[in-house]
Amino acid sequence: MKTPKLVLLLLVCFFSSITKAQENLFEELSYKQALKKSAAFKKPVLLFYEMDDNEKWNEVIPKALSKPDIARLINDYFISIKVSLESKDRIIVQDLVNQKVPFSLYFLDEEGSLLPFLKSAMPVSMDSVIKYALKTYQNRALVQQIEKTYFDKGNKNIEDLKKLIQAKTDLGLDTKLLLTEFINLLPRDSFNTGSVRFLMRQSPAFGSNAYQRAVNSANFSEAWWPMALQERIEINQRIIKKSTNIAITNRDMNYVKSVVQFARFTCNTEKDKLYAERTVLMNYYMHTGDTIRYMEIAAMFNDDYAAASRQAGIITATDSTDAADPEIPERLRQLNTPTAVRVAGRSPQAIYLNSAANYFYRIDREKRYLQKAVNWAALSVALYPDYMNRHTYALLLYRSGNKEQAIEMERLAIKNAKDKQLSIASKWEPLLQKMKDGAEIN
Repeated sequence: MKTPKLVLLLLVCFFSSITKAQENLFEELSYKQALKKSAAFKKPVLLFYEMDDNEKWNEVIPKALSKPDIARLINDYFISIKVSLESKDRIIVQDLVNQKVPFSLYFLDEEGSLLPFLKSAMPVSMDSVIKYALKTYQNRALVQQIEKTYFDKGNKNIEDLKKLIQAKTDLGLDTKLLLTEFINLLPRDSFNTGSVRFLMRQSPAFGSNAYQRAVNSANFSEAWWPMALQERIEINQRIIKKSTNIAITNRDMNYVKSVVQFARFTCNTEKDKLYAERTVLMNYYMHTGDTIRYMEIAAMFNDDYAAASRQAGIITATDSTDAADPEIPERLRQLNTPTAVRVAGRSPQAIYLNSAANYFYRIDREKRYLQKAVNWAALSVALYPDYMNRHTYALLLYRSGNKEQAIEMERLAIKNAKDKQLSIASKWEPLLQKMKDGAEIN
């Protein structure tokens, strides 16, 4: 009798551990709270970003992460969070999620920088992706210890230093101190084209000693312009991002203005210059918590983005539940272009405009930009009518006082979600009833 009881007890404990792993997979933290906890506990952040257009994927990945071995690995070594379809953090991590990574899993350090991820021409397992991220994070600590050892020893070798700098760059670590050491250690007559190119490939922060030494060098043009255009573009983008993060950390408005000027300088047309300027400022104001200034810049950015999307006149193909939707011809006419075409696939413009409208719905409590957000949501629906952007549009319509339109749009959102057998439909039905009752919706 004792053996069966013991086996039963072990089975109960085993399945209880599985259930607990599933329940505790993602922590109830915002993006910024997760970064703070990452810094405090010296653990990387695992961020799962739910896809706008693939609810099945959003269900499959958490289930895979809940497998006992993987869940244990995550609980022990990561701060794990989920950015859901309705999370206000979606617009905050927009730049991050534009980068394609395996399984929509983003691994970040305590500053929100993306850790190098596993790249392979062959399919990779989720287990290997997670372990690679963990190893990368642990290697960063190892490299930092090697750096300390380098400075502690007396005889310093320039080649050892270059290897250390490159290792830190590859791991996404700050190299400012090492680059200064490189400049000081390298004889002036040895600062040739190769040295300039090496410095620029480390993407030194704008205005730093390394940056100034490279760009002011007599060899700069000879080193810089022969490099491939794409490499130069990527270096400039990394410099802008690194410099903006420094400005955010130090809350240095004067420095971010300098970064804006550099970002504009890297562009050719005034349109591209304005895009670069606004992108930097939006990032700075968002992450320093200046909501008012963020909305001022973002409203102009989103209006221009919407205008460009409308001018392009691209309407994406809809699924069978949308094909007979009487709203589609009306939405097509709203684009006011005779060259509108239908293409397969979900529109990235629709995704962005929905995220922008949804974010303003959450932060614009004074309704200063309400009509603009309504317009962005309307265009998102016109570009690709789907359950998420219809839901956002309905919320904004209701807030703006268009009750009947809001009810109809929310009804379509729920129908669309139900047709796709998505569980989110049941969460929206009480909200639809509130609209019908004329109740306040927070």
